[in-house]
Amino acid sequence: MPTTEELLDAIERACTVGAQEENEEEPYKHKYEAADLIKRVLGERGILASAPVVDGTGKDSSGDSPAAQESSHPTVKTDDNGSSPSTSEVPEKPSHLELATAAARIRCGLILLDTDLLADGEASILAGLPLLETSPDTFLAWLLESYNALGALYSQRGELQRALSLLQRAEALYQRITGTGTRHAHLPHLPLAHLQQQQRQQQQGEGEGKQQQEEGTQEQQQVESRPGGAPQEVGEQGQQQGPQEQGATTTSSQGEATATEDAAAAASAGASAASAEPVAPGQPDAAEAAATTSDSPDGADGGAAPTAAGQEGQQQQQQEEQPAHSSQQHQQQQSPAVHSHLPRNDDAAVQSQYTSTLFYLAQVYGHLQVADRSALYCAATLYRQLATGTYELDTWVNNCLQLGGYYAKVHAFGLALYCHAAAQAVADRDTAAGAQLGEDIAANIKLATARVYNMRLAASHSQHVEGKQLEMHYPDVSYFPDYLRFPGLAVPSPDSFPWGPAALASNFEAARELFNTGMPYFKSALSYYQLDGWVTEHVNILMDMSNMYRCLAGFEADLPRCAAMHRCRAQLLEPLSGGALNPAFYPGLARSVELELAHVWREVADLREAQGGQGSKVVAAATSAVKYYNRFLRSFVSSETGQLPDRVDPDNEPYFLMASFGLGRMMHR
Repeated sequence: MPTTEELLDAIERACTVGAQEENEEEPYKHKYEAADLIKRVLGERGILASAPVVDGTGKDSSGDSPAAQESSHPTVKTDDNGSSPSTSEVPEKPSHLELATAAARIRCGLILLDTDLLADGEASILAGLPLLETSPDTFLAWLLESYNALGALYSQRGELQRALSLLQRAEALYQRITGTGTRHAHLPHLPLAHLQQQQRQQQQGEGEGKQQQEEGTQEQQQVESRPGGAPQEVGEQGQQQGPQEQGATTTSSQGEATATEDAAAAASAGASAASAEPVAPGQPDAAEAAATTSDSPDGADGGAAPTAAGQEGQQQQQQEEQPAHSSQQHQQQQSPAVHSHLPRNDDAAVQSQYTSTLFYLAQVYGHLQVADRSALYCAATLYRQLATGTYELDTWVNNCLQLGGYYAKVHAFGLALYCHAAAQAVADRDTAAGAQLGEDIAANIKLATARVYNMRLAASHSQHVEGKQLEMHYPDVSYFPDYLRFPGLAVPSPDSFPWGPAALASNFEAARELFNTGMPYFKSALSYYQLDGWVTEHVNILMDMSNMYRCLAGFEADLPRCAAMHRCRAQLLEPLSGGALNPAFYPGLARSVELELAHVWREVADLREAQGGQGSKVVAAATSAVKYYNRFLRSFVSSETGQLPDRVDPDNEPYFLMASFGLGRMMHR
């Protein structure tokens, strides 16, 4: 059986090896090697052929029985939500060795989830979780990392409810341990008192460990010479740490007080074992630890302390009566505290993992089509990344732009513009400090801003021209969420942006202002997204520009000017018609362009007819519409039979019928 030290050393070495850059020819070599470092110590068969199984005696046990070999792929029963086994199957207070073994399995599983051995990684994590879950406050970072990894795995598999359950468990655990009642917008510098206490004690222990060992016997005698002294100190300490064992919130002031009391208790041998590390749920408390070292019935009753010879006799008698229990307690005291020696288990890791939890929740809610919840968690993720400075510039800016795009779709234009302004502010600030912003990201900022004005103009057309009622999710600035108040950015005040109905144009002058503001942004983005290399983006931008002309024309009362605006749409799109877009590679884009052009010339024909002008101009416009309708319809002809199908696919059927009716109508002109 491996020792706690061996397991902790294997975990640390595995983290180092697994972080090495992989070779494309052997993409998982270092990950496999890292996992095998842990598997060998656990006595399990390694992944690589050259990795033998090493038992606790250091002997190669590759030829062990099949039952022993099966331990490398532990089978773990889970519930429907992917939860780990029932807590009734694990000890209430695991030993250091048991916790180290569980941590080793979890780290091995996390490493394997970055390879093609996903099932093995999942099983290994689930095998180790129950034990670490008995001490959630001391293993918070590892638990969050495990829940995040499993949540991401289940999300990729399409098991969205299972993923959501695990991620919500991570969120609730973080809130309970850190004591934050706010769900999304809290600052990332919340104190984790028990972790700070552990770090202080570990630093003190490195310099004073040898001195305490030399003076331990002398201090033991001094403490025991005080009747009842040691039990009283232990009792007070255990009482003070009781609420922490019940999962109560720890604060920085409580952590400092506990650290002071622990330092005082460390002066006595009766409390030295208990005060070496802070008490956590699932670990032996101070009273238990002290009872195995110096407590005796006489001392507990307040009488004189026993002599050294008498104490040795009592200890020998206890060892004879309960040899197994004493051996286990002795091993618990001699083994290092697991949580304080694990890599990636500090305050910074907790905050980083919780940010990842919010990110994965945003993704899962997006897959579940719960867009508002997805946007909320996306905003919380962006907030925490910006507050801690742990972000990649291009990625952060793009995600912020996408968040603004969602708000624009639900007519929250004030929020959308604020998000885009924040993206621009971060880009300006970081590039001024020497960071590099991708050229495509700079173009995306322009494009996202242009599309907000396009959607504002389209919403204005729907409400004031077509007479539709629009739902405003954020009607005024009072609905501005606090989690979007990004810290340290030179962004205009939220009330400086248009909200609710004020964001819409109700007349031609206001519509023209939206048009004139948004169109330059489109042209700027178009200078980067050229047709050669960016076909999809280029075509979509031109379609957006065409839509802006269409919406503006709806506010124009002068018919000739209205017709001129529609002809501008044709000038944008006609270069893309008639084979400019290869229908074999871009069938959807090619059809969209042909149908849009058909609608453009139909509008022109209707306007010319309404003017009562020359019939030849009406016929010319109708003829152009017929041409583009035919091109659209012929795109559905089968290359094998040369005939139209009996029925087109359901997605295109409405457009096919619309084009057919439009063609018939234009043929009558």
